[in-house]
Amino acid sequence: MLTLNGESPAARYSAEVSLSLFARLHGQFGMNEVVENDLEEVFEDCRNENWDGAEAEAVSWDTYNLAKNFLLAFPRGTPIPSIGAEPDGSITAEWASTRYRTLSVSVTPNGELCYAALIDDRTDSGREIFCGFVPARIKQLIREVVT
Repeated sequence: MLTLNGESPAARYSAEVSLSLFARLHGQFGMNEVVENDLEEVFEDCRNENWDGAEAEAVSWDTYNLAKNFLLAFPRGTPIPSIGAEPDGSITAEWASTRYRTLSVSVTPNGELCYAALIDDRTDSGREIFCGFVPARIKQLIREVVT
């Protein structure tokens, strides 16, 4: 999966073109366009400091790209999450079937996936490093939340 490591205009352009090509190809097989649009809307709304009026950190371009790559890594048929932002500059994907079956996965600016789940009377939480694929534990929690 593509991550943005360079800061030069050429590096950003290269990353944007690569991500765009990958997204078009993946769009035929995976992530729902609605989720992609929601992600873009969250980024636009939260890319400036203090976007919440309470001194929230801006969602960076790198965090947006990491979140997009994370969402693109899901196989076709994965339930659609709702997308949001957090005051620390993270982007969050949330799955819920009831108020007692929820999963929240935050994509942090440093590439961590921080997750927390409530499944009936059980909780589960942890951290994973995003390496271009969805960790098995997160896939399993999604299945538990939506079934």
